[in-house]
Amino acid sequence: MSRPAGLLPALAGMLVLAVAIGIGRFAFTPVLPMMQQDHALSISTAAWLASANYIGYFLGALSAVWLRYSPRLIIVIALTAIALTTIGMGFWHQPAVWLLLRMIAGITSAWALVFASAWVLPILAQLGQLRLGGLMFAGVGLGTSLAGIACLLFLIFTWTSDQAWIALGLLAVGCMVVLGLIQRSPVFPASPPVTPRAEAAHRSSTRSGSQGEIANQPFR
Repeated sequence: MSRPAGLLPALAGMLVLAVAIGIGRFAFTPVLPMMQQDHALSISTAAWLASANYIGYFLGALSAVWLRYSPRLIIVIALTAIALTTIGMGFWHQPAVWLLLRMIAGITSAWALVFASAWVLPILAQLGQLRLGGLMFAGVGLGTSLAGIACLLFLIFTWTSDQAWIALGLLAVGCMVVLGLIQRSPVFPASPPVTPRAEAAHRSSTRSGSQGEIANQPFR
């Protein structure tokens, strides 16, 4: 039995969301007890760090409307930022820096979610396998679960919170490598799918051009 042609795009989307949501958004929750133990993190500081990520996610979702680059480019930028900010949490210990890193992670997590949908779903629609979009969104649960299980293992092996953050960031890098290998499949189009904004602009320019040609024709 041959595998569905849309399986690889769905798996690619699942990896994007696993990193974006599982690490960029929710890895803070299982790492928090370790940070409280290692850095005497207060409840109020923890609340501020969580809020910074929430606000970043909100701002990222709003700003995604104005990003007019290809979905794949935005995904690469977003996942790179998530990996770097996650690793950075293990190297810097100033609350102000943590706030900035968590906000950036929130912003880019929203970008990854929005543009993963814009990248993968049109491909699945073209292949007539849009139902596999559910597999892509399963990445949210997969990433969150893996981050939690990883932190449980870190506790068992008495890792510090700094080591946990760095390991999660490297895990994000590993997922990006796998994603790069998957998207080399011929199933993925060489050019990015047309977004609704681009399609509307194309139709508008085509309609304007047609009207201009009619207006320039001499009366007969």
